[in-house]
Amino acid sequence: MLFLKILQKKPALFCFLLVANAVSSSSLFAQIQWGAGQFGVSTASSINPAAVPDGQGGQFLAYVHNPAGDLDIYAQHIDGSGTVQWGSSGIAVNADVFDQKNPALAADGTGGIYVAWTDAGTNKIMAQHLNASGTKQWGVSGIQVCTATGDQSLVQAASDGFGGVIWIWQDKRNTHVDLYAQCMNSAGNLLWGGQGKPVVSWAGNQTAHQVLGDGKGGIYAVWQDTRNGNTDINIYAQKLNANGDPAWSAGGAPVVTNTGNQQAPSLDTLSGRIFVAWHDNRAGNTDIYAQALKTDGTALWTANGVPVST
Repeated sequence: MLFLKILQKKPALFCFLLVANAVSSSSLFAQIQWGAGQFGVSTASSINPAAVPDGQGGQFLAYVHNPAGDLDIYAQHIDGSGTVQWGSSGIAVNADVFDQKNPALAADGTGGIYVAWTDAGTNKIMAQHLNASGTKQWGVSGIQVCTATGDQSLVQAASDGFGGVIWIWQDKRNTHVDLYAQCMNSAGNLLWGGQGKPVVSWAGNQTAHQVLGDGKGGIYAVWQDTRNGNTDINIYAQKLNANGDPAWSAGGAPVVTNTGNQQAPSLDTLSGRIFVAWHDNRAGNTDIYAQALKTDGTALWTANGVPVST
């Protein structure tokens, strides 16, 4: 079974689910709301879960499931009381031949979700829209997010703030790894052109990306970047406006370009500021550093970030 306890392998996701849904703040001491121990999301072997809140105290999840021997994408809705809504094993989002993997999802604001994944048969990003009942809205197999040549993989998702979704993925149309984005509305239209819009297309590889909606039809994105070589990996960020055009410097705004490798960035916003944290080995071991950015991409704190824990 897929249990919430397996999310201990993904601490941020585990804590998010625990805090958002399983703990009550009605008293001084937190109380578990979904029963002690483990809580089943699927009755079959399932891996690689992703989750977003449903806005009503529950969660949507997407995960990889292998009922026929290959990997397929399934989804589940858990309400605020911890009751599964879409059957004991969830709903098959895509069960085509070959493997479907690495799901990402975003809520649609009306009780449903958008789910995207990498199709191993074509090395393309596919997406599906499920309504509040879990019914597919974009055909049996979904819609291809990008028509460009080369491989597209490892998609991330964010709401566009207007009922649609924005996807960001790793893209090899230029042989090295760039990041591209696409906005889709609830009808499945590709709003940023068939080939998507570049988040960053630069020398080296841009990977380990994270994305967050700006609430105005655009996104903030952050990634690790090898433009300065594989022994000097840095962190960059970019904002795309509602048209998919970059709002910050070409190639992205540098978050940290210190010596050594800075990797695995995470991203959040609060009170009109953008916060980025990352793994940093400038001292020869792995520490945690962070930086705050203004909405124009300029740094608010000390150049190359401040130590969170050394």
